[in-house]
Amino acid sequence: MEMKKNESDIRPIIVNYLDGSATKEDKRTLLEWLKLSETNRKLFHDVSDIWRKSDESVDDSAKVADIMSRLKNNHFEQKFKKPEKEVVKRHNLIKWYRIAAAVVFFCLIGTGAYWLGVNNGEKEHSTVNRLITAKGSKGMFHLPDGSIVWLNSESSLTYSADFSGKNRVVNLVGCALFDVVHDESRPFIVNTGNTSIRVLGTCFNVDNYSNMKDLRVALLRGKIQIFNNQSHSTILNPDELYEYNTKSGLSSVSKVNACLYANWINKRLVFDNDCLRDILISFEGWYQTDIECPEELAENVRMSLTVRQENITEILDAMCAIAPIKYIVSNNKIKVIKN
Repeated sequence: MEMKKNESDIRPIIVNYLDGSATKEDKRTLLEWLKLSETNRKLFHDVSDIWRKSDESVDDSAKVADIMSRLKNNHFEQKFKKPEKEVVKRHNLIKWYRIAAAVVFFCLIGTGAYWLGVNNGEKEHSTVNRLITAKGSKGMFHLPDGSIVWLNSESSLTYSADFSGKNRVVNLVGCALFDVVHDESRPFIVNTGNTSIRVLGTCFNVDNYSNMKDLRVALLRGKIQIFNNQSHSTILNPDELYEYNTKSGLSSVSKVNACLYANWINKRLVFDNDCLRDILISFEGWYQTDIECPEELAENVRMSLTVRQENITEILDAMCAIAPIKYIVSNNKIKVIKN
């Protein structure tokens, strides 16, 4: 197969891939092109920047606000779709902006697998799709059954391309927020390697980063059943958090404000005289890190702040300047203590 190596050759394939019209040959070509060099992968990163700029031109903040307001609403039917716009057929760049304003660019960089759906056989039903987000990126995707998944930074989701069969099965590495379309005859199953989560139709957040001490599942709406490697089964209700320690095999369920665990889908975090406990919970999803804090301190300290693109140390330094706290970083984990 002759590779198309220059940008003008590959860009139409990238665009076709994003709007769903790419052929199997296009997908194979794109995969090989991505493997060729860091320069090629950087082009994907540059295109991601184009998407970010185009995304700022639409009312994405209003969209996210609407999502958050509907997370616990049983009539969550809007599915985040944008109004249809007039089709513009002038230049590939214009087409690119139109696509980017309608879907989340996958920001695929690095040397791992890409979301190309390429298989070794010819049977379409054996195709496996892979959704990947790079470090610092997050995206919203529509699954074949109409369900919605938000992927946090450095996360991946794989599933059968046609999503057929008795169960709708996806495999998750990292962190994701699911809003699942109800289908009583075909349960939706999320496999994490350590647990399986069975749902019919609901909204929940799964945090399965390898650097986190526990797997966490927070339920915002509906009901789910969780199975772990010890063959234990747990039923989770709204505003409950399931935590499973993969080393000890121990699990627990606690009452929480589940929306805090989905705050990472926002473009910014805004706190208005909120307790430190809630702030740190939101930070864990935003920065994908474990944060410990004594319960008394976490409950009694209140703060107002806004987080946009600051890194974790920048924002913690600012918090320490206005509150009687300090922090310690050890082994990629953070401990907040009284100053």
